[in-house]
Amino acid sequence: MSRKCARSSSRRLASRQPLAATVLRRYPHLEDIPDAVSRWDLSVRGAATLATALREHRADALLFRELATLRTDAPLGVDSPEALRWRGVPRAPFEALAGRLAAPSLLGRVHRWADA
Repeated sequence: MSRKCARSSSRRLASRQPLAATVLRRYPHLEDIPDAVSRWDLSVRGAATLATALREHRADALLFRELATLRTDAPLGVDSPEALRWRGVPRAPFEALAGRLAAPSLLGRVHRWADA
């Protein structure tokens, strides 16, 4: 990418950040942002474009928020934190996988074997 193109892309991105920040200050939760810009009670340049993008990608935005949320209520199925300690790569299954993939070089990338 040329320097001119990179600068232009950076400027476009930077110019959208204040708009999104302004909207999120007014509507702190994605669910609070009306789909129709005519229902917004703030006036910002580029609002129609942002409203359209959000309307078309709202499900993705909600999914990404869910994926980025640290869950503290997930069942672990273990009795103690020690049971979660990583002990290394299980050798036999990994060797079999490397064989199926015809990628023996993967074996050299293992830093710790479980049975070592």
